[in-house]
Formats: sequence, structure tokens, C-alpha cells
Amino acid sequence: MKKSILGVTILSAVAASLCCITPVLAVLAGSASLASAFSWLAPARPYLIGITVIVLAIAWYQHLSRKIRLRKVSSVHGGDALSAETDAACCPPVTDCCTDGEKQSFWKSTTFLLMITLFAFLALGFPYYGGNLLKSRVAKSSAKPEMLSATGMDSSVQAILQIPSMDCEACARAIRYMIMQVPGVVNARVSYPDKKAWVIFNPRLTNVRQIDSAVQTTGYPVAQWEMVQR
Repeated sequence: MKKSILGVTILSAVAASLCCITPVLAVLAGSASLASAFSWLAPARPYLIGITVIVLAIAWYQHLSRKIRLRKVSSVHGGDALSAETDAACCPPVTDCCTDGEKQSFWKSTTFLLMITLFAFLALGFPYYGGNLLKSRVAKSSAKPEMLSATGMDSSVQAILQIPSMDCEACARAIRYMIMQVPGVVNARVSYPDKKAWVIFNPRLTNVRQIDSAVQTTGYPVAQWEMVQR
């Protein structure tokens, strides 16, 4: 199988999830500027997933076809698989046999292709499990009891933010973490399926625009917001 095909597989798989990987990395690294670096890739995610699957299918087709050819050549050599491998893979019609057969055979092996396939699916699946990496960080930034006692719940208000571009649970947790870093925010709940964030905050200490700015740093802008009675 050609290395270029495997390279395309890795690049497309990683690119498909970069929009979700970078917000998580930004929270873990404490760098808000990193969060929105690849959010522009979010609309292309379905196409990148499709490219990854198609290229992987081509790689597996070529690999299995090669193994079938080797079996046929092996039968001609009386079952000598090593001679078949040498003739089929290392000895083109007008060249000498390869001298580094063992090294070359690994890059063409089923094990290596399985490793590439596993990596690709781990990358594609990151949006579904990546949020777990933030569990401890998000837990530490949950409801702030010192603010509740200092300001009282009666003085807090709630806003509902519409975030339609949010496209995975990992992004939702990253957004909630950034909201909770805003001084004056008491608590927040972010739902990826609903594409919304419910934020309770003290209006004496912050406002919706500041919360909006915090969400913007993740690369998922707030489309609209509304204040609700509590």
C-alpha cells in the first residue's frame, strides 16, 4: 500500500476532529487563544470523515488484494511464502531484490494497517469521548458556594445563550469551563443536543456580553441570548 494513502488517512482523521480537539487542549493548557484555532473546520467535518473512511477502504482493498496475489505466487513456489514475498514485493521485473525486506514488510503488514485504522477511528471518535478529559477541570469550576453566600441567589439572574455551531460534547464541556471562569458567574449548564447554555450570574459583577466574549474564545459564537425570570 502506498504511504501517501496512509498519510491522507491520518491527516483527514485528525483534521475532522481538530475543531473539537483544540478547545479541550486549550482548557488543559490554560490557553484560551488556542481554543478557536481550528473551529473553521467544523462545517467540513462530515466531508473529512467521508474522506477518511473512503481512503481507509482503498488501503484495505489494496492490502488484501496484495495478500491474495502473494498466496497465488506462493502456490507457484510450492508454498514458499518468503520467496513469494520477495518476488511479488521486492523484485520488480527490472530491479534487484530489496535488501531491507524485513523493514519494508512491516509497513505493508496487516499489523501496521490495523494501527493506522485504530488511530483514525480514535481521532474520529474524539468528540464523543474527549469531554471526559475535562471532567476534573469542569468539576472544580462548578457552582461557586462562596459567591452564593456573598451575593445571595436573589440577586442573581439567568441568561439562555444559543450556540448553534457547537457540535460535540467535548466542545460543550470546554464552553462550560470557559463560562465558569468569568467572575460573577454562579453556575452554568451547557447542552450539546440543545445547542444552548443556561448561565446564572450576578449582574453586579458581570453581564451577558462578558459571558458572550468567554464563549467566543472557544470558537463557537453565541447566535443570540435572552434573559429569563428565575
